[in-house]
Amino acid sequence: MKSTMAGIQRKSKVKPMYKLKCVVVGDLGVGKTTLVRSFAEEGQIKGEKIHHRGMWKKEIIMDSCAVYLSIWDTAGQERYRSLTGSYYRGAHCCMIVFDVNSLTSFQNVREWYDNIEEYAEHPNEIIKMLVGTIRKQNHRAVSPEKAERLAEHLGLSYQEIDFESQNNVKDLFETLADLTLVVYRENKFQSNVPVILLPKKRQKTSLCSC
Repeated sequence: MKSTMAGIQRKSKVKPMYKLKCVVVGDLGVGKTTLVRSFAEEGQIKGEKIHHRGMWKKEIIMDSCAVYLSIWDTAGQERYRSLTGSYYRGAHCCMIVFDVNSLTSFQNVREWYDNIEEYAEHPNEIIKMLVGTIRKQNHRAVSPEKAERLAEHLGLSYQEIDFESQNNVKDLFETLADLTLVVYRENKFQSNVPVILLPKKRQKTSLCSC
């Protein structure tokens, strides 16, 4: 069963599952694939297929809803500094990733932001988040304050991921998914968010404001 975002406000005895497409962009080597894999493979059942040609899939079970994320990695296309509209087609949210140890990757954030604005059909309907990956804390080239100033200038939220601990990788994706649903609901965007009904037996306890 499919519906538009109006379905978010509809009361139902069964939990709705919203299907979101998340795209991840940024320079080559900033840790995009490591970031996505760390999230997608958490709790993976042995033999379960979660990755196919640059697309990963992950289900997030929350309190009042569930989210089925299809996460698209650039898979090397970023080396050409341009992604076509087909990559962004149908995207609901996006992570723009840079390496805090690489000033160049940070300086290119604006270029990736402009790439989305140029090639996405409805760029204002793609909820964007700036993500800084940390490999070595004592070798930073970009301070948190500098990254936050850029994020504020672009109208984005900013998060950092420490690859040594990876404690907040799950929270990062859940926060983006939750924010996306909230913004879509409040703004009544044109793009549809497909929704299916999730059987009660798969419900779990977690946090969700959707």
